[in-house]
Amino acid sequence: MLLTRSIAAVFAAAALALGAGCADSGSGSSGTGTPSPTPADNGVANLPATQIMSRAQAALKKAPSVHLKGSGVTNSQRFGIDLRISDKGGRGTITEGGQKVELLRIGTTVYLKADADFWRAQTGNSAAAELLKGKYLKGSTSDPQTASIAVLTELDKFVAELFSTKKTVTKGQKKTIRGQEAIAIVEPGTEGGMLYVATHGEPYPLQITSSTGSEPGTIDFLDYGAPVTLTPPPADQVVDTSKLGK
Repeated sequence: MLLTRSIAAVFAAAALALGAGCADSGSGSSGTGTPSPTPADNGVANLPATQIMSRAQAALKKAPSVHLKGSGVTNSQRFGIDLRISDKGGRGTITEGGQKVELLRIGTTVYLKADADFWRAQTGNSAAAELLKGKYLKGSTSDPQTASIAVLTELDKFVAELFSTKKTVTKGQKKTIRGQEAIAIVEPGTEGGMLYVATHGEPYPLQITSSTGSEPGTIDFLDYGAPVTLTPPPADQVVDTSKLGK
């Protein structure tokens, strides 16, 4: 369930996939969550931990949209995310070790944008870095070069990752998150963390934090139901992944 570790792992896997393909040729808590326009007590605070998780999982899965924003540390590298996800796609940024990638998914089409330093570091290929710098690498959710990072904007897969714990979880204390009352679900152990679930309105996840001192991290779930604008980049700023092997 420790999402901070999962996101960093996804980023690292995506970098490896991108690098292999091309070689052949951030914590914030700004914004407001909106669990319910008329927030009545939803009763989850009285349920066992596993049932609270099930309610939160179902609520997040059916949410029209959500904004994820936060940062953490894993393997001594700081990473951050700022992503807006809807049922149509998602957009935002992911950073690790000071390198930033812009991510845009519209349906099954995926676009990635980064500077030359990022592409050079991932590919070891200066020509590929020059080709890609300041432009969008175009792929798809079925393309190994882009699918591994696009998963962060696919809500079904994201929810499955978030709730994939095999450990026994317990119910923790109540806490106010951005003015909203929440109940903590605690995953124990060295890779554990706390998931805070809204106790009024929809039982949406509001925040997840790492409980590991060496790998701290916090990610906020914001702006439930807010519109997410998804606009393809201009054609002259796009490089198709199929061209990289030529």
